[in-house]
Amino acid sequence: MVAKKTEEQAPAPVEFSEVEGHDLIVDPRTLLPSQAMRLLAAAGIEPGGDVTLDVVQRMMEEIEESFLVDAEGYTEFYRKRGLGKVIELVGAFLGELLGDET
Repeated sequence: MVAKKTEEQAPAPVEFSEVEGHDLIVDPRTLLPSQAMRLLAAAGIEPGGDVTLDVVQRMMEEIEESFLVDAEGYTEFYRKRGLGKVIELVGAFLGELLGDET
């Protein structure tokens, strides 16, 4: 008997508003299109390109510099929940920013 190869499906993207810590940064859907483009350009994101750790790191810097709602809460979130949760938060922000383009 030959086992059939099944395709793994990527998990459905999580809504930004459902991610822990979302209240600490600006909702990406409230940005002007020019602000969204500036963020994407600063992070080095090309249409259809891969989202690498470098891209996430640059996006994180941009968020921390200009789009925090609660800087102290964000720092506390990192201390209590760890870098993985911050990366998840930034990833959800980016996913929401890109919308259907991902």
